[in-house]
Amino acid sequence: MRHSLLRYVNEQNLGSCPQVKFLRGSHQYSADLDTACEVSISSEQLYKELKLNGVESLELPTQNFVLVGAFSWKAHRVRKQVFLTLKFGDMHIDQIFLVSEQLQTPMLIGYDFCIANDTILDFQKGKLIVQHDDETTQI
Repeated sequence: MRHSLLRYVNEQNLGSCPQVKFLRGSHQYSADLDTACEVSISSEQLYKELKLNGVESLELPTQNFVLVGAFSWKAHRVRKQVFLTLKFGDMHIDQIFLVSEQLQTPMLIGYDFCIANDTILDFQKGKLIVQHDDETTQI
């Protein structure tokens, strides 16, 4: 069974977590940036909302995959993952997200996204710099 560690901020600190905004179709959404989280995760609720808004995605099953949080060692089984394209400004980025019923925020962008897209988090300027396919954008 594969385990992925989720070092998610607790509810009291959620408001101070870095957030990024992205577009799917004509709708704007926000995601928390959690560089200590190994994988990117979408809540089941956000995934259902995206589907209701006509967002197409490739849904893939998972096998023996569980999430373990930093504040609770209770494992949460993940039954599916989705392939979504997020739009940041003019930049389109494809990303796989696990879908979790227990996630308390709409979406977490994790370490996997940051590494794949040469991401730089500039705390002083409050900017996320993403370098993808020879393009650079600031969020």
